[in-house]
This record gives sequence, C-alpha cells and structure tokens, in this order.
Amino acid sequence: TTVLSSGWEVEDVVLQQATAEFEQAAHHAYGRVQRGESSALEYHMYFRRMDVTVLAQSTGFFKWQVRRHFRPAVFNKLSLKKLQRYQDALQLSHAELISLPIIPAKPDEL
Repeated sequence: TTVLSSGWEVEDVVLQQATAEFEQAAHHAYGRVQRGESSALEYHMYFRRMDVTVLAQSTGFFKWQVRRHFRPAVFNKLSLKKLQRYQDALQLSHAELISLPIIPAKPDEL
C-alpha cells in the first residue's frame, strides 16, 4: 500500500502559490496589453506559466531581448523568424501570438 508523506502537503501549497502568482501576472499583463503598454507576448508568457528567464532559455534570446520584445513598437517589427521562435516555445500559432484572447480567463480559471 502507498502512504502519503507529510512532504507532499508542503509541495502542494508551494505549487498552488506559484500557480496563483502566474495567474495574477497574466491578469495584470492582459490589462497592460489592452492599454497598449505591453505586447501580447507578455500575456502569453505568463499564461503558459513561464517567466522571462524560462522564455529566454526556450527561445535562445537573451533576457533583455525578451523584455524589450514586450514593448509593442518593438514586438510589431519582429521578423517572422523571431516570431517563430516564440511560437514554438509557447506552442501558439502566429495569429494567437500576436493577439489576445477576446475574453481573458479570470485568474482562478487560468
């Protein structure tokens, strides 16, 4: 028979806290994108439970480049090749990457 150890409870709490932080970050990023303060890339990054470091490692960009790509004017000028790297890392189509979902998931629904 298997028995749950007390260590799992702590791990579960930490996982729930980390997930809640990404949900909150995605929610705030959605608002920034709607206001034109950030590109859709930031929202998709948090929605996929990534941070700048993980996204940079996944795409081969430097962290400063990923943060720079959050600027709408810069993001809108990215080449198709660079966008493809983001598409592969985030598992999104081109259309999904460059836009926001019509209705954002609430933090507790992400």
